[in-house]
Amino acid sequence: MMMTCGDIAYKLNRSKRKTMSIYVEPEGTVTIRAPENVLLEKINNIIELKSYWIYKALAEVKELNSSKIKRKYVDGEGFMYLGKSYRLKQSDNSDLPLSVMNGYFILNKSKSKNIRKTFIEFYRNNAKEFLPKKLEYFSKKLGVKIPEIKVMDLKKRWASKSKKGLNFHWK
Repeated sequence: MMMTCGDIAYKLNRSKRKTMSIYVEPEGTVTIRAPENVLLEKINNIIELKSYWIYKALAEVKELNSSKIKRKYVDGEGFMYLGKSYRLKQSDNSDLPLSVMNGYFILNKSKSKNIRKTFIEFYRNNAKEFLPKKLEYFSKKLGVKIPEIKVMDLKKRWASKSKKGLNFHWK
């Protein structure tokens, strides 16, 4: 449920937890997670105490989001791949929906219904080839076994480790 404390709007999530936490989400919303039995007055007092931190975090998120590049899938638009920028060219001559050739991303529009999904699939497939080679190199240096590798959409992080293995963001 949405609440306000002064001029700070926040989403309140109550659950069976023992502590309270404040999150400033990447899209610029404030989320408060609190135990079910904590009074709203106490929550608002804590928000007031932490208001400087909240304003600072909101300003940082706003600055980060202002420099975010919104890509258009048109000829000439630049896309990063393995640390280099490649321009997009659309062509019906390619056998693949998307490939990298001569410094360009070559997109076959007739083979890709959703261009964004085509790019994500390209990054995922190439990461599945690229990451095991890199991990093998470092696993030898560290003397550890290579765990199972997954490439997925992790939303808020680049990678994570679980009991099953390593998870990498497709970007």
